[in-house]
Amino acid sequence: MGILKLIREIGKVTIRERSVNKSLDPCDDFYQFVCDGWKKKYPVPKDQLNYNQMYVLNDQLNEAIRDVLTHKNKSLGREFQLMYTYFDKCVEYQEDPGDDGLKDLFKKLRRYHSPSIKTLTDFLIASFPTQTFFKFSIDLDPENSTVKVFAISPHSSTLSFDQYFNEDIASSRDLYNAMISQTLTMLAEESENKDELFSKDTAARMLRAYTIVDMNLAKIINDSDGIKGENMQLEDISLKFKAIDWIKYLNAALSKSGWNYVKTKGILIEGPLLIKKYEDFISELDENVLRDYLDVRTVIAAMNDLPKKYQDLYEKLMEQYYGVVTLDKQKACFENIKEIFPDLLSVVYVDKYFNKSSIDDIAKLVNVIRNTMIEMLDEEGWMNFFTREKAKLKAENIAEIIAYDPQMYNETKRKEKYQNLTFTDSTSYYVINNIVEIWTLNMEIEDVSTPFGRGTVEFNAVEVNAFYQPQTNMIILLAGILHPPFFNASLPTILNYASMGLIVGHELTHAFDDTGSKFDEVGNMVNWWDTRTEEDFVNKTKCFEQQYGNITVVDGKRIRINGHDTLGENIADNGGVKLTIRAMQKVLDESKFHIVGLEEFTIEQLFFMVYGFSWCGNVKEEGLVQQVTTDVHSPDKQVLITFLLIL
Repeated sequence: MGILKLIREIGKVTIRERSVNKSLDPCDDFYQFVCDGWKKKYPVPKDQLNYNQMYVLNDQLNEAIRDVLTHKNKSLGREFQLMYTYFDKCVEYQEDPGDDGLKDLFKKLRRYHSPSIKTLTDFLIASFPTQTFFKFSIDLDPENSTVKVFAISPHSSTLSFDQYFNEDIASSRDLYNAMISQTLTMLAEESENKDELFSKDTAARMLRAYTIVDMNLAKIINDSDGIKGENMQLEDISLKFKAIDWIKYLNAALSKSGWNYVKTKGILIEGPLLIKKYEDFISELDENVLRDYLDVRTVIAAMNDLPKKYQDLYEKLMEQYYGVVTLDKQKACFENIKEIFPDLLSVVYVDKYFNKSSIDDIAKLVNVIRNTMIEMLDEEGWMNFFTREKAKLKAENIAEIIAYDPQMYNETKRKEKYQNLTFTDSTSYYVINNIVEIWTLNMEIEDVSTPFGRGTVEFNAVEVNAFYQPQTNMIILLAGILHPPFFNASLPTILNYASMGLIVGHELTHAFDDTGSKFDEVGNMVNWWDTRTEEDFVNKTKCFEQQYGNITVVDGKRIRINGHDTLGENIADNGGVKLTIRAMQKVLDESKFHIVGLEEFTIEQLFFMVYGFSWCGNVKEEGLVQQVTTDVHSPDKQVLITFLLIL
């Protein structure tokens, strides 16, 4: 088999293309050498800012989702019929949202401006479940990962610090400001605006107030040194944080059982220092500036539900600033279904599109790479004996879920989960979403007392993704990614090591990155490091930060990879490759594997070519800018080239 044919066979998406360009010297530009043909065949679509192997696979996944949602199985239970109904209503809504959202927006704003709303606490209660400045969630107790806790954390700013203060990436800020400004101007012209909540003269003032507040929140977040949690009783929270009447707010917002829980069990405050800085800033705000900010926040929360002319405006602005147009409005519905009905969508997708027999092959691959990690830990001379033994214990205890959670087939559990979610064909999509939002929050709060563990993890299998969960010390390889070019059971094992094996190695390495290293073998946040070994580890991570932080991704502009924000992924990328190379050699030694017809390339060269092929992609400059300012992953090309430089 020739190399071009071999590369084509890695996945159906690459059949009939010639990806490897042998006229190029791989030592000059390995990325272009491997990806030249792919890049020519797959330009960035009009509705994207970038396009890589995962996007190609995701497009295939979307077609499968469209199929299972449009070809309904009427024999499935009530909960599945709810999912089908939601999808149909969503598709209709994408074509014409109607004016329900507009009417409700003005109704909310009038209520917020009524004499009964005198304080920020009153506003937060009236606007709930929309959350401003602070957000509620159900998280895990860092010190006991089997226990769920009710948590309060600071809400992030809408735009990041870099988006506000780096003029080389001002396009995203300008786009957002244009969307808000023109929305406010259009709202001033609506007949619903009879009591003049908006006017053309106030739009600029309101946007200015919003920017002042959001920019300062971005500064506060940027200046903070991480978020450390602290368990606190409700009374102590009220004494420490006084900008909001927390007892009044929580009592009004939470269900009866949720309120009783926080009264007796307390609350995890995620980032108490950051919350205090938020409160200090809010307390010093001019009352009119705060009012304008809250009004604009309310408008932003409603933007996706405003009538068609507003949606047309947003699409026009996206095309103007980014050259992006909407080609498939149903994609928004796919994402909503994934979030609301993850288990149900997983069932209908897996049953029709996933080859369950491949799970055993992937499990063997995981086991080989995990065992290789344990062996390699013995060679880490910078670790002292105690820390190394703890690291090996953690590696030995890393569990895996492959493709999907078997619990999704538990019919009793499914029926119980969705029993309180009710809507019909006659319910408007806007109302359905309000019902779903409240149902989701109540369900999470009601479930807070249920112990957490590896057997209670719920996720959507229909994603092109894999991840490591530190609280369970477990890697999860979703069904959506277990397809070509990342996995193909019909290909030689070596090729799957160079693609899926590297994904597995990447996720296993996350157990020891800057975040995963803070958790022990059962998922508790415990410092299991010897002091000197920990210092050596921190010094090594600083080297990574500097290495990646010096990479400029757009020539002539101050647009660099954020070495700090991407640290965990960069550690996983590098550690994953080194780990998988060793595991691959082990498998080759065991199988005496040879590839006939590839005499011009060594097995190691082929390994890296297949690895490089997994990173093939095209990206617009705007896409690069967006990625380095908002994503914890380094850009595809830089991941590959930087690793080869430091290998």
